[in-house]
Amino acid sequence: MTITLLGCGSTPAPGPRFTLGQMESDTLFNNHQQFLNNYQSAQITQAEQALVESWPSDIEFNVYFGTWCHDSEREVPKLLKLLSYNKTLTISLIGLDYKKTEPNGGAKANGVQFTPTIIVTRAGKELGRIVEQPAVSLVSDIHQIIKKHSV
Repeated sequence: MTITLLGCGSTPAPGPRFTLGQMESDTLFNNHQQFLNNYQSAQITQAEQALVESWPSDIEFNVYFGTWCHDSEREVPKLLKLLSYNKTLTISLIGLDYKKTEPNGGAKANGVQFTPTIIVTRAGKELGRIVEQPAVSLVSDIHQIIKKHSV
């Protein structure tokens, strides 16, 4: 017997509709109920909140994800909930199709192959990225990326 497991790095069979390109979180939540449900149920500790609040205001997040992807449904809402504790951070949400492309070509230019891919930048320079899921946790992994590049 052969069992094939497909992650979000693979091309799934056509299924649910997806939202493509740059979008606001309201658009994501209004069109994809599971993202809203996961955002509302995300639990953020006081320690995580304090770390997020300490991040410099010039940090930017480019979040490439698929509204059709279970990894994105899990990680993107939690990321958005975390980042809501620091309104000075810039967040760009970019929805991808099954081939990991979108109208502006940013995914291709940034070598995105899996979803979600969270690229952390400062002054246009990539500091690091989280692909599919964090090694420890979103807040811990992002904090380490920022800390590694702090001046």
